[in-house]
Amino acid sequence: MEREVYRQERNEIERQFAQHNLEKDMAADYAAASKKGPVAHVRRLKSANRSLVLFLAVIAIAFAALVAVY
Repeated sequence: MEREVYRQERNEIERQFAQHNLEKDMAADYAAASKKGPVAHVRRLKSANRSLVLFLAVIAIAFAALVAVY
């Protein structure tokens, strides 16, 4: 019976260490992900917006061409 209690305590300690390491890893990942400044983020958003506007323009021109043909 004492051995089982010891195993339970050891498993609990291992679980707590795993949780602590997970929290440290998540904090490190968050810090690494947020290292990019807001300038890089804005640049990426503007690039995506330009791509979407260009795609919309191509679709509109294609639709206009279809309407003109028929």
